[in-house]
Amino acid sequence: MANRRPEAPQLATFKGALGPTAISEEEYIMLVDESARMLQDGKHSMDPKLAPIFERLGLKAEAWPKSIREHRGLFRRVVAPLEKLKSFAAERGKAWFQGAQAAKLLFA
Repeated sequence: MANRRPEAPQLATFKGALGPTAISEEEYIMLVDESARMLQDGKHSMDPKLAPIFERLGLKAEAWPKSIREHRGLFRRVVAPLEKLKSFAAERGKAWFQGAQAAKLLFA
């Protein structure tokens, strides 16, 4: 047991919009870091090593760059798959929330 590495803590647990999916702290930092580098360098795609993270989160990697560049214009209150977006709106007595088209493009 002396050489056993402790499990990485779960920093970001996506409940509600994405269900009980979780990514580790290391994966979260990698996603944030790569996203920042992509924005800073003006790239239009994400590193392929992030594919498993996008898959677990139910996100389309090819839509990620646009969604983080134009976040405020695409979504307002909630970033979620379309069905969840509709559900959240209905729960709050709204007909819709901004982001339906973006949700169709971003979520698998």
